[in-house]
Amino acid sequence: MKEQKKKRRIEGMDALRGFAILGVVLYHVMPGRFPGGFLGVNMFLVLSGYLIYKTSVWDLEHGEYAAGRFYKKRCIRIYPPLLIMIVAVWGILAVSMPILLALLETVKQFLA
Repeated sequence: MKEQKKKRRIEGMDALRGFAILGVVLYHVMPGRFPGGFLGVNMFLVLSGYLIYKTSVWDLEHGEYAAGRFYKKRCIRIYPPLLIMIVAVWGILAVSMPILLALLETVKQFLA
């Protein structure tokens, strides 16, 4: 089973998705030098959608498709990084918010 899935992998697609991600990152790092980073987002989403479609069609053709398993795989891939990001942002806000509020109060007093 694992060998069949490995054979179905389209190596060029990974490279194209990598270029799409690189375009978005470069746009955010240097927006003046790399305009059009939004194209990388579109490219990544289209390629990802195509790969999900092809995987689903292959599973349907081989009688292995199950909607529950499909969504379970997506949740397993998406939720751990999402939870890590939420906890990290909460931590950063917990540390930086008092400092930012104090700075804002200083600016208000300066301007008043």
